Amino acid sequence: MKRTPVFLESSKGESGAICLAMVLGHFGSFPSLNVIKSACSSNGNEILSENLLQTAIAFGFNVKENSNSFEEISVDSPVIVKLKGNKYVLITEEHKNFFIVHNPEKGLEKVKKNQLKSSFDYWSLQASPSDEFKIIKQSNTFTNELTNRIKPNIKGILFVLISGLILLTPAILIPSFNKLFFDDIIILNQKQWFYPMLSILGIFVIFGCLLVYLQQWILLKVELKSSLIESTKFVIHVFKLPYDYFFNHSNAETIKRIALNNSVATLLTRQLTTTVLNFITIIFYGIVMLKYNWLLSIVGVAIMLFNLFALRYFSHKRTALNQSLFKKKQLTFNVATNGIKQIETLKASGAENDFFALWSSHLIGAINDDQKLGVSNRILAVLPEFISQINNVVILFLGGLLIMSGEITVGVFLALQSFISNFSSPVKNIVNFTGQIQLNKSNINNLLDTTQEPIDVFCDDNLKESIDNISTENSKLSGKLEVKNISFGYSQFSPPLIKNFSLTAYPGKRIALIGASGSGKSTLLKVLSGLYSPLSGEINFDDKPIHTLNKDVFRNSVSIVEQDSFFFTGTVSDNITMWNRSIDSSKIIQAAKDAKIHSIVSQRDGGYDSKMAPGGKNFSGGQKQRLDIARSLVTEPSILFLDEATSALDMETEKFVMNNFLKRSCTTITIAHRLSTIKDFDEIIVLEKGAVIQRGDHSHLIEDKNGLYYNLLKNS
Repeated sequence: MKRTPVFLESSKGESGAICLAMVLGHFGSFPSLNVIKSACSSNGNEILSENLLQTAIAFGFNVKENSNSFEEISVDSPVIVKLKGNKYVLITEEHKNFFIVHNPEKGLEKVKKNQLKSSFDYWSLQASPSDEFKIIKQSNTFTNELTNRIKPNIKGILFVLISGLILLTPAILIPSFNKLFFDDIIILNQKQWFYPMLSILGIFVIFGCLLVYLQQWILLKVELKSSLIESTKFVIHVFKLPYDYFFNHSNAETIKRIALNNSVATLLTRQLTTTVLNFITIIFYGIVMLKYNWLLSIVGVAIMLFNLFALRYFSHKRTALNQSLFKKKQLTFNVATNGIKQIETLKASGAENDFFALWSSHLIGAINDDQKLGVSNRILAVLPEFISQINNVVILFLGGLLIMSGEITVGVFLALQSFISNFSSPVKNIVNFTGQIQLNKSNINNLLDTTQEPIDVFCDDNLKESIDNISTENSKLSGKLEVKNISFGYSQFSPPLIKNFSLTAYPGKRIALIGASGSGKSTLLKVLSGLYSPLSGEINFDDKPIHTLNKDVFRNSVSIVEQDSFFFTGTVSDNITMWNRSIDSSKIIQAAKDAKIHSIVSQRDGGYDSKMAPGGKNFSGGQKQRLDIARSLVTEPSILFLDEATSALDMETEKFVMNNFLKRSCTTITIAHRLSTIKDFDEIIVLEKGAVIQRGDHSHLIEDKNGLYYNLLKNS
């Protein structure tokens, strides 16, 4: 029977895509999880059954959909089942009273039929390969990732391995000296060799200690280097990811993944190197032991191998549980982080107890998994020691019989006993390493989930305009924007949120986007500004496709002011310039004046060098919005995208700021908060459900008494 892989969701709402990935894996195909998630998603984080079905067909499956009774489910091949709460699980085996279920939230589990039936949401999908089904090999596996991370540190690791092999010499010779010490010196009473033998043993010990110190020092250096390199590469990749990645992943989740690089670095340097040495040690010990006495050696090794297989069995069962525990701890951390961020709202609404109940429910789920994992951890901790003690008793019994029969001497027995005791230590270390591999397999899979995300087209050096082609004449865009029939949606199988939108804006032109809530204004603005990529159509700046523009030129020419302002702990100046030290102070002051915030900043102690509290808490909402506007103006952009950028301002200040936008002669595309401020705009575009239903200037649109613009203006 084909084996079905176990994958776990990294974020809420991914279970349908994960189930489809497991079905693909069952039939030997391993496309990127991110590709599957993107294809299945309907609005960035929700999976619809119809999308799941269409995605399965797109991957070359024949599908059988069931939207009737639970009894119609037949498990002759894996079946995706929808549960209440828009969750999906994969049934892989059917037994008399239960199913074997691959749960993207919990891992592999047995579920009683009645229990699954009570949660059934009247939809299931069974897929089988068609003639168009193609096997896609894994682009980057766990093993490949380990290899890639080891390569930069291979010299340091080789030194540690070589020094470890040198250390094997005293480790093997000392038990042999013990045999000589007892059989030839103590029993035969050769006093003249007593002190020389002790001196030799002492030299071996001192040499071993020095080599171990050097070995551990090199290991530490390699570990720190690996952690630094991989963490840096990971963070660089994260900042090159497109905006929609951060829309679908929480900040806390991304931060925790950055920290995972440290534990993986420890695994791949210190623990992996030690494990390789342990394997070599076991082989050498085995050879030497067989030369002393084959019976005692085989018995000792056999018991240790039994130990290995038993522990391997328990370790294998922990993989899915480790992954599930990581997800639940991550979710608990995310909930706590969001609660602290929203503490003002929680206190104002008196919802502290309700929030605590929510957080504690997630914590209890994590604790329950931790306890389940704790059982296998205790077994893994106790079993090696228990088997080791049994081994000692058996060896002592057999050794006693062999000594009394004259087949071996006391010295040989003591040497063998020492070897077997030393033999058990590397076995324990190998077992512990297998446990760490299971844990870090989850960690690396989570890292791969991020590193396999395609980077933003603006960060792709193969697509963007070369910096060599940039001169003082074209270091900034002119402000011309041409949009041709763009459509946008989170999935190719869902109706687009933006439909066939076109626009031409010449330098200095002012365009307003208006419409009811949910009409797609903010989404469209993000597409036009390059934060989202359209499904179809073209976006050209200065007659060049957006993805071919040099990133620095584009971001230096385009500014965006969103509804939610972001401020960090630092000076006011740093918050306006976003750490860009090349911006002259005169530009900072002029931008602040145009945003009508200069006088407020100047009155503070330190002026532009005064400190901002986290989130800008020492500024009012209107002041923060004006600082955000100043931030957008400080680069002297040629194109401005404004998403209700003046919603927190009074009418007088709003009019002042809008006039300053006009004076700067930059192309402005704005989502209007007050319709009174856009009456003199060159073009007003009215949206409804992502489609343009009216467009023109104010005088033209106001003539249509039945139009949405007239009604919005009348009710404003």
